[in-house]
Amino acid sequence: MALALKFQGLLSEGTVRNHAVLAQLGHVTRTRVCQILMLANLAPAIQEALLFLPKTLHGPDRITENRVRAIASLVDWDAQILLFRSHLASSQS
Repeated sequence: MALALKFQGLLSEGTVRNHAVLAQLGHVTRTRVCQILMLANLAPAIQEALLFLPKTLHGPDRITENRVRAIASLVDWDAQILLFRSHLASSQS
């Protein structure tokens, strides 16, 4: 999430011109840059929750980037929040 916000800031400030430049600087593909930037479409409440999730010390992560990207593909922030909460609840059981 932090990387998505950083990338978005670099683009909006004009520090980098486009996704291709970001990819080159980050040593990743343009596809990966788009995947990362998709996280910026998450509801602000989800972004904040992700930034402050406690570090996973044992076992699998509570929520994966793949799941979060699927949530970010929804346009409705209320629907995103419901799905995010559902994923978090199911990861705790």
